[in-house]
Amino acid sequence: MENQISEKTKRDVIHGIKKADIVLIVVCLVAAALLGVFFVIHRETGRQVRILHDGIELKKIDLYSAQTDSEIEPVAGYYLITIRDDVVGVEYFRDKPEPKLPEGTSYNLISVVNGTVVMEAADCRDQICVHHKPVSSKGESIICLPHRIVIEVDSGENTDEPLDGVVR
Repeated sequence: MENQISEKTKRDVIHGIKKADIVLIVVCLVAAALLGVFFVIHRETGRQVRILHDGIELKKIDLYSAQTDSEIEPVAGYYLITIRDDVVGVEYFRDKPEPKLPEGTSYNLISVVNGTVVMEAADCRDQICVHHKPVSSKGESIICLPHRIVIEVDSGENTDEPLDGVVR
């Protein structure tokens, strides 16, 4: 009797996929592909980068310089963020190939090249922020949790919309 039950169960598992299941799977895959294409087409290129520490804005960086001869020139350079005793500093290095990294202080080094932002180096343990892909689109960010640093790309538009609500 047990062999009959187990054989029937195996047959049901193998032949249990019905036409409706296949149609549902295909519809879900098509919907996912269409949504993916929609998001790729409507991705908005960021215009500036904000460097935040504990939610406080340290620096705003325009990803592109002023428009010249109907072309927008991308900005290039390094920004060294240093943290020592909760005092945060941001230095800009344009002409040097790569700035010398400090010893004895926490740091994050980001580079802005061709309209993209990359976390080049950090002295945090996990290095997740360093291995993050380059960001350039509105809404993308690189976050270094140990140093409480957020590198956020936005549209550069100054929207002073009122808050929906405040939680206390």
